[in-house]
Amino acid sequence: MKSNATEGLQDWIGVLWRPVSIFSKIAPSLPNAWRWKWALVILIGMEVLSQVLIFNQPAIFEQARADFIARSQEKMKQDGISSEQIRQAVLEMQDTRPFFFIFLNSTRAVMETAARLAMITAAFWVLLRAVLNKFPTLNPALEVAGLSMSPMFPGMAVKLAMVLSTGSLNAGPSAAMFLTDPQPLDFANIALSILNPFHLWTCFLLALAAINIWKTKPRTTIFWVYAGWAIVWFGFAFLQKSISLRGA
Repeated sequence: MKSNATEGLQDWIGVLWRPVSIFSKIAPSLPNAWRWKWALVILIGMEVLSQVLIFNQPAIFEQARADFIARSQEKMKQDGISSEQIRQAVLEMQDTRPFFFIFLNSTRAVMETAARLAMITAAFWVLLRAVLNKFPTLNPALEVAGLSMSPMFPGMAVKLAMVLSTGSLNAGPSAAMFLTDPQPLDFANIALSILNPFHLWTCFLLALAAINIWKTKPRTTIFWVYAGWAIVWFGFAFLQKSISLRGA
């Protein structure tokens, strides 16, 4: 007999090609908690692995260190720190090793992944109750959110391949890649980053779950899921900016 963890892992992977049969296992009152836990375990693991591989590339590491030093210098000047202190600080930062960026970005990734799952779950639950007139408990919404984040794993693999092949930290499978100088929290970058096939895939799974589990109207559900995703994406970017989650 399969354990909850094993079944949850198989479902988390299987939802990529047989979502209807996976969603049919979810009942409003009997969620399998391991489905959403795998979203955290796998996505955080992939994020950490990505940081290790990326910042052990000499060209990318040098780019990240130069950007870090430039931003730090600007911040110190704004804070009124003396030129000599800035010079000493820059000399120390020039000794920065890859582990610094790996640790900084891995910590950010853990917080962002957990925050993203929480925000998607909350938004999906509110959407079902306030817009689609369904009244589920929070646990099934969490299960669906965790399962629907499965496409983000191949999306992260594609992004990693693009970063390693181009040597640019800004590379990624979204329309934002066409910006000449994308800034992570600029409006244009956030808006274009929504046009990501793997994120659109996640939205499709969320809509499909609502239609199959709670019997919502397809057209209405699809419209509001995609609209809700855009709102959550901008909200998450605002959260990043407000509490400075982003690292190097």
